[in-house]
Amino acid sequence: MIQKQQIIGILAAACALPLSGNTLINETWADGERFTQDLSNNSMAWFSSSGTSTVDVSVGELRQNTGGSGRHILGYFTDAGSPVSIGMGEILQVNFTVSFPRGEPLGDGNDFRVGVWDSGGARVSADNHGGTGTGSAIADFENYAGYIFAGGLDESRSISIRKRNTGTAGILIASTSVYDTLGSTQSDNLTATPGVVYDGVLSLARTGADEMSISYSMTDGTITLAEITRVDASGIYTSFDTVGFVMGSNVADAYVLNQVEISVIPEPSAAAALSGIAVLAAVVFYRRRTR
Repeated sequence: MIQKQQIIGILAAACALPLSGNTLINETWADGERFTQDLSNNSMAWFSSSGTSTVDVSVGELRQNTGGSGRHILGYFTDAGSPVSIGMGEILQVNFTVSFPRGEPLGDGNDFRVGVWDSGGARVSADNHGGTGTGSAIADFENYAGYIFAGGLDESRSISIRKRNTGTAGILIASTSVYDTLGSTQSDNLTATPGVVYDGVLSLARTGADEMSISYSMTDGTITLAEITRVDASGIYTSFDTVGFVMGSNVADAYVLNQVEISVIPEPSAAAALSGIAVLAAVVFYRRRTR
């Protein structure tokens, strides 16, 4: 007869099934540079839409100086040709920490955006690749498809979730003119405080065969600066390999990233179901052994 201790072990093992996600990358710029693509060691190559001089990297941070018109930074969190696909009940989650070091209130024009896309294989490999203007940017990003959060950093701006369709000729993220707005825009009644470190989360949860729920939040641990969720229920995108950030500006500002972590997480209900199946299997095993 199977022993009580063995049953306890089986049930414990079932309940211990991993509920956390699979971390694809946890970039903290630990090596103090941004040009090494070594995903196994949490290092991504990051490329600026403008010149190399617009990005400063030191151990633990990446700073992008926006200039007068805004600039983006992007990186690839999978190997070329191998985007991650989000299955039913799974969530692609981008967690990051960001601050805005300018020593005065952030003004009009300081839109901050973060997005994830599938590059469709059209990867850039150097700075100054365009993306805040026209011309080469159209060709570079024509096949990029995915979702972004777009929002102001002062109370006069709105926030939104937007979708970029493949085959769209236009700027990657510095302009939202090539994006479809999911649902409506939302009023933003709070202002980012210069120098404060904010935790941002962009989550894409696949809730149906053709349904994706996209959520974004930004908080300093006490005050929630932005929070919005929208649903895409038509022609969703489920594969991704690119993450990017941009801040538009009418003056020379900057934003600082200290961490970018990207994970694929099982939906809680799915994880609970897996645990339940394992427990049921243990019970069946017990009954068979005690007959």
